[in-house]
Amino acid sequence: MIQKDKILLFDNSLKAKTGSHIVLLYQDESELIDALSDYFSEGIKDNNSCAMACQNNDLQDKIIAKIENQKVLTKKQIQERFVFVNTKDFYFSKKKFDVKAIYKKIDENIAKNSLYGLRVAGDMSWVNNNNFNDIHRYEMELSSRYNTENVLFICAYSLKDVNTFQLIKIIQSHSLILFKENGKWEISYPVEKDISEHKIDDLERFTKHVVGRELKMIELKEKITKLESELEKYKNSHK
Repeated sequence: MIQKDKILLFDNSLKAKTGSHIVLLYQDESELIDALSDYFSEGIKDNNSCAMACQNNDLQDKIIAKIENQKVLTKKQIQERFVFVNTKDFYFSKKKFDVKAIYKKIDENIAKNSLYGLRVAGDMSWVNNNNFNDIHRYEMELSSRYNTENVLFICAYSLKDVNTFQLIKIIQSHSLILFKENGKWEISYPVEKDISEHKIDDLERFTKHVVGRELKMIELKEKITKLESELEKYKNSHK
């Protein structure tokens, strides 16, 4: 295992430590393609093995096309270092979300690619209200399970598909947050994971910064009030 303190995520000098579990918050498909094409392109240039789980073949083709259009890597380099897997094949076993099967696949690929490193990304657009809690538990463990390995994880969530409470839980379960602000990609640490009522102001400032383009402030105030009550119930249920 060769772990690096800081490696490039993108060619615009955004860096992260190997073992990082990153949440990519995107507004639309163009932002998703923009981010992941640069992420994988940088990985291929660094001889990382790259893998993406998605359910949309069209998205796969667009990411490959964007990498090819950069004219830095050859088709052969991309084909040798980059694979796509279907969401159902990666996350599910016998039509059930299977954490053990996922970890087995990740462990096998880390062992196979320990020398040069592994970059993984998952398009999480398939996550819904019915499976969100299972995904959240998996993401929480993923952050600690592989934080010393020579691997990078990006989980991509559309800001249009998650509510405020889900967004907070998503942020809690990742070590870094990647988002686009004023046309520029930014990376940030999440607010403290042991969120309590006195952190509501921090949450509001962060939400305004990242998703304020989607939510009017008056609506956000109403959701924060509701969230305070939900957080109190959550805290009491886990005493």
